[in-house]
Amino acid sequence: MSYSISLNLNKRKALVVGAGPVAFRKINSLKEAGAQVTVVALEISTHVKKISDIICIVKEYEHSDIEGAFVVIAATSVKEVNQNIIRDCRKKNILCSCVDKKIPADFHMAACLNRGDLTVAIHTTAKVPGVSRSLKKRLNKIISTEWGAFINYLGEKRTLIQQLPPSEKRESLLRSFTEEEVIEILENEGLTQAQKHVEKMLEDYV
Repeated sequence: MSYSISLNLNKRKALVVGAGPVAFRKINSLKEAGAQVTVVALEISTHVKKISDIICIVKEYEHSDIEGAFVVIAATSVKEVNQNIIRDCRKKNILCSCVDKKIPADFHMAACLNRGDLTVAIHTTAKVPGVSRSLKKRLNKIISTEWGAFINYLGEKRTLIQQLPPSEKRESLLRSFTEEEVIEILENEGLTQAQKHVEKMLEDYV
């Protein structure tokens, strides 16, 4: 069993040990989350070198490398090294993930579909990672890119409404923002029509 959470990695140090194809994907995911990424590996691939604003250190892993890290990704091709990284992290109470799913770690990285502040995360508790990636591709075709702008719009309206005196009518209005009808209008008619629908609900409230 696992418990899904959303970590705030903005401006926090993330260490990735290893620089192969899998590590490359992890590095990009961490970068997208705003983490300050350091990579330690004996060989740094060309793809990893091209990633901007990361620190690359060519060396063997040492336990001191994890100092100051908020999260660590063990992404080497050597089982013993990955196990050592996890062991060192647990001694320091640092969250650690491992690309070798046979080695127990603290967390697994989900396949995430981002639409601005809307994030849809998919994982199979590391049993079949390929399924997560396939479902992400399917959802990418289904979930409109306009969702990001709509979430921002709803967030602004929600903030304004929460400044009003508490009442059942106010709470009912807030709930109506996320009803199936609103979602269907966004998906079938687009952002502008969805916003007009919400504005009409606000007018009726007043």
